[in-house]
Amino acid sequence: MAVIHKKNNKIFKGVLISLIVLAIVPMVIIFTLWFKGLGVGIGGTTGTTETWSHFGSFFGGVLGPILSFFSFTAIIYTVYLQSDSNKVQALANKQAAEDRLTSEKLAIKS
Repeated sequence: MAVIHKKNNKIFKGVLISLIVLAIVPMVIIFTLWFKGLGVGIGGTTGTTETWSHFGSFFGGVLGPILSFFSFTAIIYTVYLQSDSNKVQALANKQAAEDRLTSEKLAIKS
């Protein structure tokens, strides 16, 4: 049973790292597209409040759904891991009950 847990733990870590990387990559792409392609500067005439407002709307509108999808995927995977853990725990409880019955039978015989 411990091997299953370690295997799931490795898979979970791999999925978690993949989701983090997949969440960071679009952020970098959006920043690069905005600053290089659309010509927003830090200060001067191109760094107005209105421009930064547009950038915030663009950033949130594009990355919000992407990050929400990754969060939803992580929640589904967590539910899967919890279900698997519950199955393992049910097997352990069943084995413990059988061991307890065997122990009681031996105590009664002696």
